[in-house]
Amino acid sequence: MREVTNRMNNTNKYTNDVHAVKCKIDTNNISVNPETRSVAIRINPKIYKLHVIMNAVDDFLEKSEFIIDGDPEKEIIVKFILKRRYMEKRMKKCMAERNIDEGELSEDELLKIVEEELLDMAHRFSTLIVTYSSTR
Repeated sequence: MREVTNRMNNTNKYTNDVHAVKCKIDTNNISVNPETRSVAIRINPKIYKLHVIMNAVDDFLEKSEFIIDGDPEKEIIVKFILKRRYMEKRMKKCMAERNIDEGELSEDELLKIVEEELLDMAHRFSTLIVTYSSTR
């Protein structure tokens, strides 16, 4: 669900004011679990074919393991699990960017970083399946 506040501009026409946008994204097809470092994405196989999904998954092999499950006629579920060594590198990079020493991050901050990484992965995967389905 996305809420957008419309405002009148000088020509009395409604425009979407970017600064007035309140976003609440309803992601029924994405489930994130930062504690297990995983994200599951449900895909409609009538829209995206299995070879397109597999091509998109291939781009994430360095940073995650994956499981593909579901009914190929109804729903395909792709679950990515971030590799521990990738997350360790990512955490070090985040701490360096924030000038934080190891051990200074709280558990909540660590989970927030993992959640952001998983959501970014889900977004990039979704973008890739759209791109690959339109080019192949």
